[in-house]
Amino acid sequence: MKKRMAFVLSLLILSLSVLGCGAKETAAPATDTPDGDVNGSAVEDVAEEPVENASVSLPLPAYKYTGDEEYLAEISDYLIDYFGKEAGLDDLDVLIPYSIIVQTDENSEDDIVVYGSFNIDGYILRNTTLCSGPGARSYGIFHISKADGNVTITDGQLSQTYYDMQDMFSPIDGMLDKINALSDEDIEKARVQSIEEYVTSNNLGITQWQDFGRAPEAIAGATTSDEDEMYTFKSNFDYEITYDLRKITLSSIGEEGDMFGRVESGDFYSGTFMVICTSAYSDPEKAVYENNTDISPKDLEFTDTTIGSYPAKRAEWTEKTDDGSEMRYVFYGIDVKETVITVKLSTTHSEHVPEMSIEELDEFFEDTLATFKYN
Repeated sequence: MKKRMAFVLSLLILSLSVLGCGAKETAAPATDTPDGDVNGSAVEDVAEEPVENASVSLPLPAYKYTGDEEYLAEISDYLIDYFGKEAGLDDLDVLIPYSIIVQTDENSEDDIVVYGSFNIDGYILRNTTLCSGPGARSYGIFHISKADGNVTITDGQLSQTYYDMQDMFSPIDGMLDKINALSDEDIEKARVQSIEEYVTSNNLGITQWQDFGRAPEAIAGATTSDEDEMYTFKSNFDYEITYDLRKITLSSIGEEGDMFGRVESGDFYSGTFMVICTSAYSDPEKAVYENNTDISPKDLEFTDTTIGSYPAKRAEWTEKTDDGSEMRYVFYGIDVKETVITVKLSTTHSEHVPEMSIEELDEFFEDTLATFKYN
């Protein structure tokens, strides 16, 4: 079973993807929602009861651990404070930790030692959906004091690499085996439980959560209306579009552009993205060329079209890669009078990826682009 061996900060998206606007962004694997029990952990099934009279709006309440596992409340607060400040995750709408304690040594009230998997994810609220943002995965050791009657964390050690984890746990008899016995399914089940407990304990009208590139996962007992599945994204670049959360996910908001990805099903991965960028040019064709220097399309044939209610130029481009794959692109330069907004649609074709034609690529994003507005 593949293990998460390192502390990582990521957007939880699927694979290496081109952000565009002259930049590239590295993406990390999305996670799957598992079934099964956690061996030796305190993770329990959450009762599937709908939340009554619930509401949801910003700002969201801060996460507070509501379970009965000793020390997890203090460890959760530590993770929120540490990663909120040190990694800048406090800009997100809510941080939700999820940890599994594998062993606690209470030989001394001055130095209680807790071993386990200690994790946290940040989320952005979109309608009634919690969409995952950056997060941290780590195995570690916490030192805790109860000498004065209060539970105080005196030290926290979190592994940053697989080798850190080995160095941390190998000297402790049998501990590395216990840590390695935790599967991805164990950790993911703890994650789902923490999300659902956060929603129910705060009586929130959140109905689902979503990782980038994956379909939304329902909160137990909740349903999401078709209206709430349609999210209107208002960009920092003065445009807005409305997309279906069941089909498209927002990957990143950059300094020069925003990236969206196709929701993939199961193990299928098509590497299909839409990147929308601002431009310093008033000519749509020049803007398309200048915003795609990372792939350097040549001799594009532009045709007239419209995006939303705005005149635009459209072009296609196919490029072979060194590994024998084929990248297929559709470009748009949208004339919004004050400037040009460029759109790049892309998909990957190889022997391992079911083919998506240029026409199918265009059709997939057609309804979303039809909602384009410039403010």
